[in-house]
Amino acid sequence: MKYKKLKNISRLIGILILTIYLSIEVFEYFKGIREAGQVMHNNEFVVKDSNIDKEYLELFAQPVKGKMFAKNVKWSYQKNPIMLMSYDQLYDVFIYKTPLISHLENLNNLIHTERRYIKLTSEIVYSSFNLDGFTFYYSSKQPSNANGFYLRWKGDSLTTAFSNDSIVSYYASITNLSIRFRESGINDIVLSTEKKNWFQHKKREISIILKQKNGFIYLLLVFLPEGNKKMDLKIINDLVSE
Repeated sequence: MKYKKLKNISRLIGILILTIYLSIEVFEYFKGIREAGQVMHNNEFVVKDSNIDKEYLELFAQPVKGKMFAKNVKWSYQKNPIMLMSYDQLYDVFIYKTPLISHLENLNNLIHTERRYIKLTSEIVYSSFNLDGFTFYYSSKQPSNANGFYLRWKGDSLTTAFSNDSIVSYYASITNLSIRFRESGINDIVLSTEKKNWFQHKKREISIILKQKNGFIYLLLVFLPEGNKKMDLKIINDLVSE
């Protein structure tokens, strides 16, 4: 009798585990359908080229320029070009720029951070690409001039690695990151890492660099290819020219 009771309990536990598993799979399936409906690729074209746009190259410090290599450029009919670069084959760099409403005396006054998980903005179409364990989503909508920089992340504490009037650099180990350029605006960029298991995503090191120059704000996301050693913040801080 006792054996039969244990057997029934084991069977119930097995059914419960199976139900939970199937529920998660169904949820992920429909979530994938919803997100896939928000992602497009036909509004842009990709150029694989070793040439770096001069404007973007000028963001980097003089000793670094000779070690920067372009992986590809994503051109859009509605946005400024988005560039993927490599520094000395050690770090990958994602570069995105958007115009500012007006020049600021101190870039720090533009920045707002919050520790919070963020998804894609509903009813907005995104383009995406995968790179080294990250998925980058960026809005295909024509961007408005930035009146702020709103950074939200999920992961370890966000640390200020470097800061002056025109450059701010952060470091964090994240699973999710979102950026918008207006307080009540859409999430212009959303970044997610690969899944670790059903419930968790892998934490990945990333450096977030903002630079104000010539009426634009430039966003640089710097990260190590998956499996590489720990990020060297001194190297990161020396990448961008002051």
